[in-house]
Amino acid sequence: MGESKIKNCYNTGNVVSQYNVTWACVGGISCSTTYYDTTYGQKKSNEIINCYNLGKIQVKGQTPFVYMGGVLGLIQLGHTNINNCYSSGGMSTQYTDNIKYGGILGRIVNNEQTTITNCSTTSAMAIGQNEGTSTSQTITNVNGGQTNLPSVLSVINTDNNGVFVEDSKNINNGYPILKWQLEN
Repeated sequence: MGESKIKNCYNTGNVVSQYNVTWACVGGISCSTTYYDTTYGQKKSNEIINCYNLGKIQVKGQTPFVYMGGVLGLIQLGHTNINNCYSSGGMSTQYTDNIKYGGILGRIVNNEQTTITNCSTTSAMAIGQNEGTSTSQTITNVNGGQTNLPSVLSVINTDNNGVFVEDSKNINNGYPILKWQLEN
């Protein structure tokens, strides 16, 4: 994903990488954020805001490096902001070496500027491998192992004026939905 903003969206389908490649990157909302403007030498910014994933993330085949995230698989270059997101989909892979996975984010490479706030996941670990430093990132109110649905809703609605609401129509098996889903 180049410089972009993904906002108010969701994924309910399973996401599968099934090739024998040198590395696999899979995410419920996006694979990776990486953008560098070679003309001006500037790193660009990417945002994933008010999104959720209910699909299972899978990597099949012999892949020596695996980056899997319920929301985003890998942060490589530029500033990335993940805000008010959650994931309840599971993860699996056939390969056992060099796996970086997290319910929200699989891996942060080097010292990339990263802001992750108000995110929740049913996976035990929210962020897989973090190579960043405290000066290059802000991680606030990010919770793994959330199975209590009201607590998920309270985390992701902390500062977004109620974009998420209770699933009163059983659209997501009780998991919070985006307010616009009730209106449609």
